[in-house]
Amino acid sequence: LISVIRSGVLKELELLVLNLNDIGDDSANLLAAEILNGALPKLKELSIYGNARLSSRGLDELGMACKERRVGLITEEAGG
Repeated sequence: LISVIRSGVLKELELLVLNLNDIGDDSANLLAAEILNGALPKLKELSIYGNARLSSRGLDELGMACKERRVGLITEEAGG
């Protein structure tokens, strides 16, 4: 995913849904860095719930990056 983001093909992406994957803290940190670097300039919302390997530390990193870039972060399933 990170190499695709870095390629620039997702620069128009507004919603990124990564729910119920096997994302851990290392991947979250890489994604947070790409968000901060502006690799997804039109991103408005990131949904990332249901990733059991993602700890509060990884979520905090994503949260800070999303806040900085004004991206909404969804960490729980709607209605859950």
